[in-house]
Amino acid sequence: MWCACRLREKPTAAAATASSVSKLLALYRFHPATVSSQDLTFNGYINKDATKLMQRFKGVVLDKYNPLATMSDGNCTYRAVPLALFGVQDLHVYVRVLAALEMLSFAQSYDIKSASCVLKDERILTSQYSVLLQDVLTVGRFAELIHLYAIISAFNVTFTSYVPPSSAVGLATSPYSTLVVGRNVRPSSEPAFIVMWSTLTPDVASPVFNHVVLLLERVHLRL
Repeated sequence: MWCACRLREKPTAAAATASSVSKLLALYRFHPATVSSQDLTFNGYINKDATKLMQRFKGVVLDKYNPLATMSDGNCTYRAVPLALFGVQDLHVYVRVLAALEMLSFAQSYDIKSASCVLKDERILTSQYSVLLQDVLTVGRFAELIHLYAIISAFNVTFTSYVPPSSAVGLATSPYSTLVVGRNVRPSSEPAFIVMWSTLTPDVASPVFNHVVLLLERVHLRL
């Protein structure tokens, strides 16, 4: 995490460091090998809490998808992405670093006060840019929806963010159920995967969506 420590410097210095790290990654062509959904073997198991939530609110989804578990250590979002792309969760720090590089290099795109912010839905409570940056640079800190835009921009793909039907928990249509299209990513791109906002307490009357898992088509799971 040397580069993550350097990225916590003053904004101008951190931006320069981000540029240097990005160039080094490009120079040495450091990038894990991706896997297709057909070849995906997951480093984990089916998430029981997410399954209970889906059975309770939208059981039909389970006919097509299974929720794959991610560790509930605060890094679940950053674990779900490499699980989808590379077949393992252990590259969550790598995903954090790329998201941080993206947020430092294109700060205006992730500043909710900026007119060019990638997230424009006022229904979503989003932290100030300085807080978002500290969160992405700290292992164990949870991700907000806007962090998903940074992650997806770094990998130049689109994906679907999904929340079980909000009407089931007495809310309007959830803004978290959306196609996530990052900065300079073509909206027409086929979604690479689906992440689901889940909960660690599925049996309570009003569950808090505080955990992220990967939804994988059942046909691709190896029994």
